[in-house]
Amino acid sequence: MLIKRFTYLAVGLFTIFTFNSRFSAQNFSIKAFVNDNQIKSNEYIKYTVETNKKVNVIPPKFSDFSIVQGPYSSSSSSVSIINGKMDRTQTYTLTYLLSPNKTGQLEILPASADYNGQLSKSKSIKITVGANQKNNSSTNVTVQTKDKNLFAKISLSKTTAYMGENILASYKIYTRYNRMQIIDYEFPMTNGFWTEEVTANKNGWPQKQEVINGLPYNVITLKKEIISPQKTGELIIPPIEIKALLNQDFFNRGFEKTFSSNKVKINVKNFPKGAPKTFNEQVGKNYQLNVKYSTKELHVDEPLDLTIEISGKGNLKQLQLPEIKYPSDFEIFPAENKEKIKIAVNGISGKKIQQQLLIPRHHGDFEIPEIIFTYFDISTKKYKTLAHPAQKVTVLKATGKNNTGSSVRINNQEDVVMVNDNIRHIQGNTALNQLVSPLFGTFKYWILLTTPGLLFFFLFLFKKFSTKNKNSFDLVRKKAGKAIEKRFSKASTLINENKIELFYEELYRAWLEYISIKFKLPISNLNKETILLACEKHKIPAEINMELTEILEQCELARYAPISNKDSEKTLNKSKSIISKIENHAKI
Repeated sequence: MLIKRFTYLAVGLFTIFTFNSRFSAQNFSIKAFVNDNQIKSNEYIKYTVETNKKVNVIPPKFSDFSIVQGPYSSSSSSVSIINGKMDRTQTYTLTYLLSPNKTGQLEILPASADYNGQLSKSKSIKITVGANQKNNSSTNVTVQTKDKNLFAKISLSKTTAYMGENILASYKIYTRYNRMQIIDYEFPMTNGFWTEEVTANKNGWPQKQEVINGLPYNVITLKKEIISPQKTGELIIPPIEIKALLNQDFFNRGFEKTFSSNKVKINVKNFPKGAPKTFNEQVGKNYQLNVKYSTKELHVDEPLDLTIEISGKGNLKQLQLPEIKYPSDFEIFPAENKEKIKIAVNGISGKKIQQQLLIPRHHGDFEIPEIIFTYFDISTKKYKTLAHPAQKVTVLKATGKNNTGSSVRINNQEDVVMVNDNIRHIQGNTALNQLVSPLFGTFKYWILLTTPGLLFFFLFLFKKFSTKNKNSFDLVRKKAGKAIEKRFSKASTLINENKIELFYEELYRAWLEYISIKFKLPISNLNKETILLACEKHKIPAEINMELTEILEQCELARYAPISNKDSEKTLNKSKSIISKIENHAKI
């Protein structure tokens, strides 16, 4: 027993030691860079190897260069605070001063270092060495070249894709200037793409350092977004244009520089042949179809909830849920659609949910047809079909009712009830009696005489009451604008309290309440189409309709993606402006 415990202990210590060694090796980094990668034959370059651990660095063999000075070793430390935690970084450098032995395309091979038994290497560096240019008095032409110390770049996660496939686009600035201030920049119009911006944290995208062709650059990320091509062929993202102020300090005003990025091309491929009829250009991977019935046996006039959920990773924003042909004996209410979508650098993922309320109006056995969803799987490059089988739903007769007749179903979904024994046999023997008492002066006479007057009086009261109610409702409609201003005031308070999610919920409810009252529409029937139709009916200009639609879509989006405080203030101010425009155009 004791030997077994020692064995377990030894194995455990060995595992911990191995894990720590691998973990430490993963944290170790080595990189090499130069101060310039394009020089003349009579110039020098400074070559530096940098590590984050104190190790024995093995420099490369400088076959194409001669060592003028060095090596010089040094160390430095820096402290940074990330998410409230202090991070101390130690850096060790080894520096050489080199001169080229010849002209042409030269190469400095990788440097290496051994840390905890793991051999790590830097990248090789290519140096272009040109001949020493002699002065020529016969020419005064100055050749301007691009600034290698400052450039912008649009990079894509892939340049060949299918229509609707997610592609990560990154817009970055690379600079070697010590001080740079971005004055202005403009992103290009990406025609032919569906775009969704990836939101950075509250401090923005972190600034990093990259070594490109042996030169170290500070990298500033302007934006990252997920783009999905909407048509096939070759699509182009035009360059971004940036204006910056460089090398400005207390004693030096610096200088302005305008520069552009590259343009990128994407080859969008057609889908393979043989697509099923149920394919609706949905692209992605790991999709799942879940269908839930609240019950499969119920009575007439009882609710049946049907939930359809599709989850996965792909162009979910454009996903269309399957259309289902429900039995005509069911009353179908407007579906409630929800989505929980996450937009990140690795793509768009999440799910879309549709909740459908059905109420059967007749008893019997009914079938909900098969629910089918087809998508193109990016990982396998094949069509995949997900299906939920048809379901039998049993509807029992309504409880607590005496169904003495038989119900007949006709095309316009109305009920014709045949009452049993509704035709009586005509009697053959008829007896005639002489009218003894006259009608005049009897109770029946006075009832017949006063009934028309009473009906006219009640009709007059009803009309007056209806007119009063109509006037009251019109008064409420006229005051709808003032009512929403109070809701705006509450929404503004939520912004000041930095409760951005609650602000968008309040703003969304305020708009729905205003539209419902202003245009006499039930809130349950409000959607994008009904709102636009109501605005067109009251001759609201199209540009106002588009602004209102954008605000409602932004309120919906705020429930799933964080939006800055600054954007919320813009949305509130825009809402106030639209209200005044609608009030002017839709006077009641």
